[in-house]
Amino acid sequence: KAAEGKGFIEIYLKIAFGTGMRVGEILALKWQDIDFSNNVIYLCRSISKGKIKGDTHQKNHERLVVMPQFVADALKKAILVQSCEWVFPSPRTQEPYAESKTLVKYHFKPLLEEAGVSYKTLMATRHTYISTMRNQGLDKSLVQEIVGHAEGSDVTDKHYFSPEINAIKVQSVNNVFEKTLLQKAQN
Repeated sequence: KAAEGKGFIEIYLKIAFGTGMRVGEILALKWQDIDFSNNVIYLCRSISKGKIKGDTHQKNHERLVVMPQFVADALKKAILVQSCEWVFPSPRTQEPYAESKTLVKYHFKPLLEEAGVSYKTLMATRHTYISTMRNQGLDKSLVQEIVGHAEGSDVTDKHYFSPEINAIKVQSVNNVFEKTLLQKAQN
């Protein structure tokens, strides 16, 4: 809610929470990677330490990412005011941010402070996505495919999945998202 109307950071967070993409994958997005007719993102690259990289043996940066409708809607609005090939260009250079430090320092930390939330890393959005998907019953292999974890990897369950979650907690989380989406629809 604190990010609403804040342009860059609002769109970034919608993509992050809505797709589970890595920070560098989001920063390296180009408009040509987004397929609005099928609500998917063709993930082709990532940015790390100032270098643009494709798929590596460690991380799958070449995959198809499902784009929820609220993410597609945010991106459709953003493309109307964007003239650069990159989704998140630096205003100074019109090139993608080389690292997330600038994003954190000038956009993310101030937003968290304004919202009264203690500091979390940008990667926490990925953890939240994976936890939500697994706790809502999505198959582990599907979640691994979506977020680019290696098949058979335990990382999806080790760090994010809590099998102890109960139906009341699940419904509470759903209620939060339903209220937020309903409020947005009414505005």
